[in-house]
Amino acid sequence: MQKLTFHGFLKRYIVQLSQCGSSSIYKLVRECVESNPRLREPLYLYAAAYDHTDTLLRATRGTNLYKHYQALAERYSYSDMVSLLKTESVALDEGYHKVWQAYQSVLARKERDDRVKELYRGEILRLHQETGVSVYRAGKDNRLNNGNYSAWIRTGDSNKISLEAAKRVYTYLGGQ
Repeated sequence: MQKLTFHGFLKRYIVQLSQCGSSSIYKLVRECVESNPRLREPLYLYAAAYDHTDTLLRATRGTNLYKHYQALAERYSYSDMVSLLKTESVALDEGYHKVWQAYQSVLARKERDDRVKELYRGEILRLHQETGVSVYRAGKDNRLNNGNYSAWIRTGDSNKISLEAAKRVYTYLGGQ
């Protein structure tokens, strides 16, 4: 599994924030103007990341967003904005920093989950030895992909299993 990029995060984030569940610039602009102002900053970052700033400016023409987006487009490139977000510059509105913080939070959650999965793995290895339950049987009984479960047990590759699956196997083997 590849590391989540800011580009990828932005696309998922705007779809999650939108009520229409779309990544269409025109639909998102309409929603942002009419009922969902939380889309304002992530929408601009998304458009800039995917080189759709011109489309965004056309879609916002005649709205109160147009001047704000136009000023950003004239002043900063996408890479400039990412640099400003990384350095926590006050040059950008707080809403843009909140989008960056949400991205950082998602990254930190994956790292935390990976550490927890490694702790579970150690306990599961111990429980396999104590109980005599084979890796195959534990995977099969917990409806896991046995290749992925076995690879996780052997190598510790955290991308092979979910945290929920690790918890399920731990409980299945008698872990408290």
